Amino acid sequence: MKDIVSSIENLSTDPEKIKLFRSYGTMVVLKNMGKVTGGLDKEYMAFLMETNGASILDYCFLGFKNRELGLNLYENVMDFWQADNSLAMKFWAFAGTSAGDAFGYLDLKNKKGSHFIAYYTPDQPEQVTVISSCFELFMRKFITEIQILIQANDDSFWIEDNTWMTSQEGSSVDDVELQDFLATNGSAYYKLIG
Repeated sequence: MKDIVSSIENLSTDPEKIKLFRSYGTMVVLKNMGKVTGGLDKEYMAFLMETNGASILDYCFLGFKNRELGLNLYENVMDFWQADNSLAMKFWAFAGTSAGDAFGYLDLKNKKGSHFIAYYTPDQPEQVTVISSCFELFMRKFITEIQILIQANDDSFWIEDNTWMTSQEGSSVDDVELQDFLATNGSAYYKLIG
């Protein structure tokens, strides 16, 4: 996870665009990880051990007891479940935007025991789109898209075209388990109810 955090640091020197929160320490994460109902994804926990949250343009990756980010991860998860109860114990929102869109991990696990990652938008309640078989591969794709955005336009704060999430075309990340899920499921949507 150190290389992921290092890649985030190298995205921009502008502190208004990219912020990591390394000063909070690992003890804060260890003391609070049990507050996440249903458990914390092991790859996301490894990320939080390196930086207790991150602010990347308009994308806020939540941690624990981080006053600069405001909301705790476990509070965010509960807020999402209350707003859309089809997400309860199925989708744990760990990152979001000011528009209410979110990335989170699912109750679906890959072969190594990490959770698949999905995208949620309030425009399409009661459904999520599976976008990666694990947090690390998701972050590699996400960082690549942010790099492209920053290089192309210094004024943007979000990725406008979300096709990168499920497309393998032109991606430097080979997500075999995601491709298997898409082929087996016939779609990128994850069944939340039933």
